[in-house]
Amino acid sequence: MGNFFLWIFLSIIGYFIAKKWLFKAQPHSIRIYAVVFSISALGLAVTTHPTTKPTTHYLVKKVKADNFSSNKAANESLSAEKSSLQEQANQLKEQVSSAEEESDAIASSKEAQSSKAAAKAQAEAESSSIAQAKAQEPKQNTSKTNQGDLNTATTGRIVGNAHSKIYHVPGQAGYRMNSANAVYFNSEQEAIAAGYRRAKR
Repeated sequence: MGNFFLWIFLSIIGYFIAKKWLFKAQPHSIRIYAVVFSISALGLAVTTHPTTKPTTHYLVKKVKADNFSSNKAANESLSAEKSSLQEQANQLKEQVSSAEEESDAIASSKEAQSSKAAAKAQAEAESSSIAQAKAQEPKQNTSKTNQGDLNTATTGRIVGNAHSKIYHVPGQAGYRMNSANAVYFNSEQEAIAAGYRRAKR
């Protein structure tokens, strides 16, 4: 558009120059138009000289710069999104690790409780066995005593058993006991005073 106006401007200048100085003595003729046409052609040739190539390069470079900026912004956005996803993945890993630790702790606690319960049951069983054994000891001792080497019916005296704290008098049913446990008394009062009681048979 600027070249067109320049061409018009040069054509008008050429016309007035030709009219005023070159062809004063002659009327308006074909020469004037020839000069105007020559100046116009010269102006057109000057104005239509190719000068748009650098502008084209500049636009191409600008487009490339815009594309670079756009790609850079997209890369930065992707990097930020990647960092966010990585943080979320790390948090998930920590949560999974924490859950596994809690699960292990619960399992260990259950195992400990189970072991404790088993130990308690075993202790109760052992205690019960010991109690049963203790309950059976007097019977065993009595059985052994009944199988002793001394019969109270043959002594003719008041005989006490130092183990059972029971004494027998003459006339009662015979009772066999170990002679090592035999304690002799002269009277029942003496036996009672010593902490013994009379046998029921």
